[in-house]
Amino acid sequence: MAGLSLGDSFQHLHTHNLTPHADVALSEKLNLMTGDYTSQEPIEVLCLDVLKSPELTRSCFEIFLPQMILGESYVLNQDHVHATLPFAISAFSLFSDILTPVGECIHTAAFKYEKAITREEVAARFENAPNWEKGPRMIAAIKQAIESSLSDKSRVVYRIALAYAHRRNRSHHEAEAVFLRTLLDERTALATLDQSEADSIQYYIKRFLEHFPRAKQAARAKRPENA
Repeated sequence: MAGLSLGDSFQHLHTHNLTPHADVALSEKLNLMTGDYTSQEPIEVLCLDVLKSPELTRSCFEIFLPQMILGESYVLNQDHVHATLPFAISAFSLFSDILTPVGECIHTAAFKYEKAITREEVAARFENAPNWEKGPRMIAAIKQAIESSLSDKSRVVYRIALAYAHRRNRSHHEAEAVFLRTLLDERTALATLDQSEADSIQYYIKRFLEHFPRAKQAARAKRPENA
C-alpha cells in the first residue's frame, strides 16, 4: 500500500508516523549487521523486532546490551514467544544471568537488565557457545523455556519451537515426532485458546507442515539403494 519494493527504505514513513511526537522521537536508519550505531546515550527500554536470523541476533546483542542501565533497563523481544525463531530463544538463554524474564504478552517477552556486560564479553559468550543457534545448546535452551513458560499458549509455542529447532539440526524424524507429540499432548490447551492465539498456533502448524515432504525426501535420500 505504501508503494515500497523489497529493499526500499521506509524511514520516511516511520518519521511521518512519529510527527506528533517529534519533540521526543528521532528516526535513524542503521545497518545493524555492521554495528554502525554510534550513540552513547544509555538505553532505558530496548524494543527488538529484528531478531530474524542468528547473525542479526548476535549483532543486536553486541551493539545494544552494553548500553543498558543496570537494574533499570528492560529488553522487549517482540518475537520471543514465536515458534519459527528458536535461535532467538537460545540467544537470550546465553544471558540468563544478565537478563531476567519478567513477563510475556502475546508474542513479546520482557527482560530486566540485572548485570552489566561489555561488548567484548557479549561477543565472548557467543564465541564460547558455537552451537547456540543449532545443536544441543539450542535444544536445551528451548526445553528450559518450556519448563518456565508462563501460560498454556506460550508452552505450546515453545514446544512447537522445539520441533523447529530439531529441524534446524536436520533431525527431521525427531522434529516430526516432537511436533505430533505436542499436538496430541496439548489438545486441552489448544481447545481453550482464544481466536487470536489459535490463529498464531495455526500459522506455526501450517509452516511446519509445508516442509513435511522435504523431510521425507531427505530420509529417502539417505536410505541405501537395496533397502
